[in-house]
Amino acid sequence: MNKTILPNLIIGGLPKSGTTFLYNILSQHDEICASSVKEIALYMSLVRNNKRPDLTLYKNYFDHYKTEKYILEASPQYFINTKIIAPIIKDDFSKLKLIFCFRNPIDHLFSLYKSGLRNMRIKMGTSFDDHFKKRKYYPGLNNKELLIHWIEYFGESNIKVIFFENLISNTTEEIKNIFNWLDIDISSAENFKTENINMGGIPKSIFLQKLIKIIFGAQTKEYIPHKLEMILRKLIRINMTDINIYTELTDEIINEINILYHDSKIDFSNYLKKIGYDNHLPKWLQSVL
Repeated sequence: MNKTILPNLIIGGLPKSGTTFLYNILSQHDEICASSVKEIALYMSLVRNNKRPDLTLYKNYFDHYKTEKYILEASPQYFINTKIIAPIIKDDFSKLKLIFCFRNPIDHLFSLYKSGLRNMRIKMGTSFDDHFKKRKYYPGLNNKELLIHWIEYFGESNIKVIFFENLISNTTEEIKNIFNWLDIDISSAENFKTENINMGGIPKSIFLQKLIKIIFGAQTKEYIPHKLEMILRKLIRINMTDINIYTELTDEIINEINILYHDSKIDFSNYLKKIGYDNHLPKWLQSVL
């Protein structure tokens, strides 16, 4: 593989906002070559130790590339690190399209909480209310500013905004819109597998979950082939039980979240309307106007 064979399509955005779901669908298209590992995250070296990535490492993830129009990777964490990563990616990539995924803050925070329980980063028995009040960082409060920064580098025409709610409730139409934007065949959009296997919850077997965490942990995740990742994710899902056995979203905490995100949702909504997303806004961005 030549060094010039680099991704020209990247999925980013907030974690737990549909990036894995979207990656799995796009990877099934004949004109898209998806990375063998979903989250390569090479450019996170800039965040961790201020070191530019070795682009020749991409050959490890795209050695199956043939002649597909798009070379895809999905690294959600790029979005929130825009000021560090965007200018370097712009300098390294001559042509690049980016898809950014967003989600209702209430559902997003609850999904992060469930993911924390699944991965045992959050102690079993911790309620969502307690977890929310102890958080030091609330993702999504500066969506507008981060998106503006990416657009300044890559332009509106090279960036597609996707909302989790629309993607899940109207998958086929959303995928067709993406394919049209990418200028690739849309005829197969209805035939793709659309199972959401990146679910959170409470492990039925702690031992099994610990074993999976060792295999599919933070230190090994970037080396796990995508096919093996899908098997592990399905196993994780089988091992999950209903999270509502000891926690729920109370009216009080929903109100607190709505107050916290109120101004940022208005700013984000107004900006999205300004750049042409008037008819695509989900309810959580319409209701604040």
